[in-house]
Amino acid sequence: MRFRRRVLPPQSELDRDAFTFGPADAPVACLLIHGFSGSPLEMRWLGTYLAERGIRVEGVRLAGHGTEPEALTHLTWHDWLQSASEGLERLLIGREQVVVVGFSMGGLLALQLCAAYPNKISKVVTISSPIYFRDQRIHLIPVVRHVVRWHHIRRPGTSTDPEAHTRYHAYRRYPLIAVDHLLDLMRVTRKLVPAIQTPALVMHGLLDHVVHPKSASYLFRTLGSGRKELVWWQNSGHGVPFDAEREEVWRKVLLFVTAQV
Repeated sequence: MRFRRRVLPPQSELDRDAFTFGPADAPVACLLIHGFSGSPLEMRWLGTYLAERGIRVEGVRLAGHGTEPEALTHLTWHDWLQSASEGLERLLIGREQVVVVGFSMGGLLALQLCAAYPNKISKVVTISSPIYFRDQRIHLIPVVRHVVRWHHIRRPGTSTDPEAHTRYHAYRRYPLIAVDHLLDLMRVTRKLVPAIQTPALVMHGLLDHVVHPKSASYLFRTLGSGRKELVWWQNSGHGVPFDAEREEVWRKVLLFVTAQV
């Protein structure tokens, strides 16, 4: 059997801009936070789905993302958190119910926001968020980055849907120092998790070859929330919001967002 090589679309053709959808006067709003080296496009499909059902959504673009990889060289996770905080502040104006939804690294930033705004975020959703990585070599990066500056993506992705790559934009190379900052964010966030009491939905794809699914188990077990739910997606890789089960994922997020606490 011969396999066709997957052809990636030109990255310049994919929309990497931040977005705001849905009724301006909606009582419920969602802040959508994309992942490391990605862009708001990772969350745009989910955002469109929620907005069409009456929810105000804002998909932030984190500092250094969605432009050029070199932009990540001089930034830290504090800069990424600042981008997310600014988006949250905009949604909080005149509104009592704001839900934060974070994909991958965005989930870590969502938890950081829960710790910083404990009385202002009504619910939180983490999707494919890293506590443990599949490839343990990532923990060598604090040393290796002084010798090797850049990581180049050699495979287009590990999604189960072969067309998933058309639904997101991510850098095909990025500086290893930025990964070191991601690891730092992960370590700091782990210490905060037990104190977070925000109602939480934790989701992960069982076919995730980037972040180990036991990350979701850890978050669910450790979160201090009195109301929390863990959902596994049987046929999804790392990109749960835009992979094979995406429409079911969107429905699950909608049900969680609109449910009475």
